[in-house]
Amino acid sequence: MTIDEENLKFLKESKEDIKEEVEVSIIGNYEALAALEKIIML
Repeated sequence: MTIDEENLKFLKESKEDIKEEVEVSIIGNYEALAALEKIIML
């Protein structure tokens, strides 16, 4: 593997990791909002 190929592989893996983290944080924010709405409605 050339250095470029290794860098490309690393970037693709990093992108996947970031995508997963973003999805998890969006789900977390959504759950927090839902919990907040329940508290407000009580």
